[in-house]
Amino acid sequence: MNPAADPLPTCRRRALWSLAMAVAALGLSGAIFWFDLPVGDWVRGLLFGIGIGGLFAAALLWFTPDMSDAAPKALTRRYQREVGITMGAYVLIMLVWKRLLDAVDPTWLKVVIALFPVLLVCWVMRAFVTYVRDSD
Repeated sequence: MNPAADPLPTCRRRALWSLAMAVAALGLSGAIFWFDLPVGDWVRGLLFGIGIGGLFAAALLWFTPDMSDAAPKALTRRYQREVGITMGAYVLIMLVWKRLLDAVDPTWLKVVIALFPVLLVCWVMRAFVTYVRDSD
């Protein structure tokens, strides 16, 4: 199929998926609030944040030009896998990072814990540089 004739490019399909996930997260957050379910404010806030972030992601993806032919598909998949796993770990670390810093006493261990997110950001930067280098 000719990519120019594709009625719904990849970025727009992803925008619709992001929109669906955002609406689901916002719906869950609203259901927890309206039905006064015994769930903590932290979970409700997390769902609300995921929903708002998903709405922004959907808007950005919808207006992003389709660049599916800009780099080889294997290279793009490798980049997305590396960045996705690393950013997922970053989000999980940031959810417990402050509590973990407060729970640890030795200064050297606090320094290691405080610098761990920096290592993850460096890993994402490495993936980006590798992607740009290999796409040429």
